[in-house]
Amino acid sequence: MNVVNLKRAAVRLACIAIAGIGLAGCYNLDATLSFRDDGTASATSRFDFPRDAKHVFKFYQAILELQPASAKIVENGLCQSVQNLGALNKAGPVDIQGREYTTEDRFGCGFLVELGDSAQAIDRLKQSPTQAAQILSLEHLAPRRVKITFDFNNVPDFAQMMPGLVMLGAMRYGAPGQGLPNMAAVQKLTDAYADAALAMTRMSAPKNHIQVAIKASNVIETNGEQDGDLVRFRWSAEEFMRLVVKRDDREPAERIYYAVIELSLIHIS
Repeated sequence: MNVVNLKRAAVRLACIAIAGIGLAGCYNLDATLSFRDDGTASATSRFDFPRDAKHVFKFYQAILELQPASAKIVENGLCQSVQNLGALNKAGPVDIQGREYTTEDRFGCGFLVELGDSAQAIDRLKQSPTQAAQILSLEHLAPRRVKITFDFNNVPDFAQMMPGLVMLGAMRYGAPGQGLPNMAAVQKLTDAYADAALAMTRMSAPKNHIQVAIKASNVIETNGEQDGDLVRFRWSAEEFMRLVVKRDDREPAERIYYAVIELSLIHIS
């Protein structure tokens, strides 16, 4: 491997990270966690892509249909194929419903997950990857009172991770004896990373948004936007990106969003 290829390998992980973050803003995301009056819970989400994304989805569906093992799974579309993942859940089958839809200017995927008993759903969410990373935390304040918190202070600082990612890429893909990238060049890449991620988001999704909502009949307290039994946390794509890459001037307390709710009991007839 020559020096040019080594340098390309060294920045490969960084480029993938930038591209992935930039593409994350190409859709609107609306997700709602609902705790019903009957004591059950569900999660709904929808991803609104640009309308032309339907052609990309059809292309990948066609690729998967080339293999007999996957053809049956995706025969009704990529969005519906997610329903099959519910059967693979280690804690037991989960009812997942998926659908494709189109609007005047959007193509999208919608999902509904039935979570069963609200208290059990809380326990499962406590074991989720976001909970493990302390981005999403759920705390019982009383037997049926739960505080749900989104803490962006705990999001990994990609800018701080970039030098390590570049060096790991160089060590993995570089040829013996070629050496590692110059640290000044690595620092230049690190300094440019967050600005590039924000710029890609502005270019690809100037009007897009990310919204997470919590629905419960009894909302005790929140710093979100409350409308009756619904609490919304909504960010523009660029604002959300700033929270992720830690580029805004917010105080730590301003990077925390929470809602305190009270769960209904299961009604037994």
